[in-house]
Amino acid sequence: MNISEWLLQAARVSPDAPAIRCGLDLHATYGQFAARSAGMATYLSDTLGIRKGDRVALFMQNCPEYLEILHAVLWMGAIVVPINYKLHPREAAWIIDDAKACVVVTQTGTVFASGIELSDNCNELGTHNPALTAAVQSSAEIMPP
Repeated sequence: MNISEWLLQAARVSPDAPAIRCGLDLHATYGQFAARSAGMATYLSDTLGIRKGDRVALFMQNCPEYLEILHAVLWMGAIVVPINYKLHPREAAWIIDDAKACVVVTQTGTVFASGIELSDNCNELGTHNPALTAAVQSSAEIMPP
């Protein structure tokens, strides 16, 4: 069973129910949460070539986007490699390399641009990347995980 199936089921049963809050503000309903995660999964698969069984590292602070990308990775059957954000980027780079992650997702997309090298087959993706944002917003039908 894929955990993201629970998200899809919640979105079908209660699409307008609150799912993610950031402080007192509503970030997403279950319908929006599922649509965003499915859109991110499509982007990761179609644009970055991530496939079932590939590893995707998450090096992010606690934020609503973390939940969305977490479910996106699970949605497509890839493996999540969560990394404590309090680690130094050099330590995170070692974990990413050791896990053989294809992609590391950060909030800015520039954590590893400052001379800290990732392996050649690993790219950094920021959650506010315009192409990712466009894919999430243009997501049409939600395909099951």
